[in-house]
Amino acid sequence: VGGGRGDNAPASWKVAVRSSQMIGGALGVRQALRGKLNHMYNLRSRATHGGSMDSKDLADLEATVNECSQIYVALIQSFLALGAKPDWQKFELEPRTDH
Repeated sequence: VGGGRGDNAPASWKVAVRSSQMIGGALGVRQALRGKLNHMYNLRSRATHGGSMDSKDLADLEATVNECSQIYVALIQSFLALGAKPDWQKFELEPRTDH
């Protein structure tokens, strides 16, 4: 979900929006997924780029990783159901309420 030829959007945006679109559902469901994935990406960035994490952050990280693991499973299932590589330029803008 992070790739795409000629696509200069930030990786965090692509991961959150495209994953939410792939999984689908009503707008509110996709917005919630996007928020959770953004949160995961922000935690990942802090941990990777030298940010400090205290015990509260680590508990949040564990809960977020557990939740996002389930999102990842749904994402893989959506890819398998689609059966083809999506055209991200169109896919990002289409409603995905059929899942």
